[in-house]
Amino acid sequence: METIMVKEEDKLGWIILNRPDKLNSINLKLIEETEIALKNFAVNDNIKVVIITGNGRAFSAGADISQFKELDPVKAWEFALKGRQLMDYIERFPKPSIAMINGYALGGGLELALSCDLRIASSSAELGLPEINLGIFPGFGGTQRLTRLVGKGRALEIMMLGERIKADYAER
Repeated sequence: METIMVKEEDKLGWIILNRPDKLNSINLKLIEETEIALKNFAVNDNIKVVIITGNGRAFSAGADISQFKELDPVKAWEFALKGRQLMDYIERFPKPSIAMINGYALGGGLELALSCDLRIASSSAELGLPEINLGIFPGFGGTQRLTRLVGKGRALEIMMLGERIKADYAER
């Protein structure tokens, strides 16, 4: 696997996003490899819980915007669709899933964390949906997941302001 590391340890299945030079930003390859790893863990009776985390100083800074210039409208739609399908799969995953958030969880990275059953953030974590600053809206289903977790008003504030939130503030 090029974009993730996978390991099994004490009944835990680990998926470690492994693009630290890009702050574990999400590209199509990362989506595909994460889906493969999850499907393998789903049928592995030794794995009871799946943990997703990031290598380096970020959980995930979101979609790899450097790839956007190469995407025509159809490919951009396909990328958003595949990302949404992965998040939906994680949300319905047959085993408990935990996002261990280290550093940044922004945009699609936060949407990935929101897809998990539980989220555990380090004290240095920064969360946010900054897509509004690019003139776009979250595309992986995070708008609905965030609303269910924090309520409509707070979710709209997070999405429309596009600001980063520190872990201690998010916990409240």
